[in-house]
Amino acid sequence: MRYAGLAEGQSGEAVVAELRSGMNVFVHGAAATPHVLIDAMVARGDLTDITLYHLHLDGKPAFLEPEHQDRFRSISFFTGACARGPIAEGRADFIPVFLSDIPGLIERGRIRMDAALLQLSMPDQQGFCSLGTSVDAARAAAMTAPVVLAEINARMPRTHGMTEVKLDQVRAFTCTDRELPEHVAAAETEGDARASGRQHSNTYSVEGRSYDADCDGLRREVLDVVGLLRGQVEDVAVNPCDAGVRRVSAAEDL
Repeated sequence: MRYAGLAEGQSGEAVVAELRSGMNVFVHGAAATPHVLIDAMVARGDLTDITLYHLHLDGKPAFLEPEHQDRFRSISFFTGACARGPIAEGRADFIPVFLSDIPGLIERGRIRMDAALLQLSMPDQQGFCSLGTSVDAARAAAMTAPVVLAEINARMPRTHGMTEVKLDQVRAFTCTDRELPEHVAAAETEGDARASGRQHSNTYSVEGRSYDADCDGLRREVLDVVGLLRGQVEDVAVNPCDAGVRRVSAAEDL
């Protein structure tokens, strides 16, 4: 059942009309990259001095193209294929930071977000949308940015946990029904199999001695070493009583 407060929404152009030059804007990433809003934002020729914070983005966002570098500055918390070239060329920036630290930087205002561009699921009967496939730092941005703009995609799945964004928090939204991007893994090569450990030789070599893959010989070798170490420890161990150490009760004066 659709949420009663959900209308058809606005056009992407009308949604990004809420943005102003000079803003710090968080951009939802990975499969939740809101391309409809990004394209509409870049198409606004009057916007300048926009700083865009994001993790890795899907596809090729238009603001990373060289012709837009004077108006938009991309800052990656975690970069992806589309931003590596611009970063290497000095047209974009990268902040090396632990992923777990990013939400706190936003929530505490160390990095101020004036707006957030999100892609959300359809709202439930109570009016809660979900951040769907990409929560990461998006929830911190959604909770702190005074202007939240959204693409509400009918194909964005709902995910559980701390992923909810109340539709009432969204300043403006557009409704879409488009497929999410899918990453299709390439066929595994022999080199990939070796690197992942799924191919190995039938023998192990320890100090020039070979053992079958059942590890029986290796197991015996390890036990021999442990026994040797145990003997060395016992040789140097000292009985505290023999060394004159005396147990003192709490009642005794030290």
